[in-house]
Order: sequence, then structure tokens, then C-alpha cells
Amino acid sequence: MELTKLLGLTMLVLVEEKVAKLVLAEEEAECSGGADIAN
Repeated sequence: MELTKLLGLTMLVLVEEKVAKLVLAEEEAECSGGADIAN
């Protein structure tokens, strides 16, 4: 029981880190005028 709970939490943290990095990358692209590249 404890092991699955630990694995679940680890997965959540990893997913959150991925999402945070994606959001940061998008914001940086917008700031550096790379918005037209996204289109």
C-alpha cells in the first residue's frame, strides 16, 4: 500500500515538473518574440 502511494506521488511530481517546464518554455518563446514560430 505504501509503495503504490509513493509511486503515485513520484509520478505526480514528474508530471508536474514536465508541465512546468513546458509552460516556462512557452512563456520564454513569447517573451523573445518567437510567437510567430509557433504559428
